[in-house]
Amino acid sequence: MVRGLYRVKADTEIADFQRKRSVREVSAMKNMNTVGGLVLQAAGQLPKRGITSTARRADLHVLRGDSRRLYSLLVERKKTEENL
Repeated sequence: MVRGLYRVKADTEIADFQRKRSVREVSAMKNMNTVGGLVLQAAGQLPKRGITSTARRADLHVLRGDSRRLYSLLVERKKTEENL
């Protein structure tokens, strides 16, 4: 996979994602423990496939979901001077 792009399951714990990928751009927000929860909070609703939300310094693209839940996401680190 391209550096800075990560395909993750929506139910992945944010702490696990950070630990395994050394990614600090994605961090927990109030009452959100999973990457999917972060997308829900950033979008303000259950986003459909193809929708992108921004949380902190990362873009979160919905790859797979249905009318009730998210299944997989693509996390893309935003380019900053720190991670170039």
